[in-house]
Amino acid sequence: MSPTRLSRVTTVSGWYPEQRMTRDEALAAMTRWPAYAAFEERVMGSLRPGQYADFVLLDRDIMTIPADEILTAHVVATYVGGVPVYDAQHPGHRGRPADQ
Repeated sequence: MSPTRLSRVTTVSGWYPEQRMTRDEALAAMTRWPAYAAFEERVMGSLRPGQYADFVLLDRDIMTIPADEILTAHVVATYVGGVPVYDAQHPGHRGRPADQ
């Protein structure tokens, strides 16, 4: 995990701890930066009107909780194209496909 450089099984100082990213940098590295690199920043990379809305909802705010709790966060729901495709309370239920 970039903010701590630890995995679920690492208990020491982490892998190259001097290369840690901030949480904001880690979020951008998974969202805005790849969209920009693919020349797609007008349609993806952030949650704005007119953009694709692929995102997950977590059971806690990983931008503010203690770093050692980030990997304990759980997915509550997943959306693809703004359509729910996974709900932890109803794991067998699927939303309608994003292209409908």
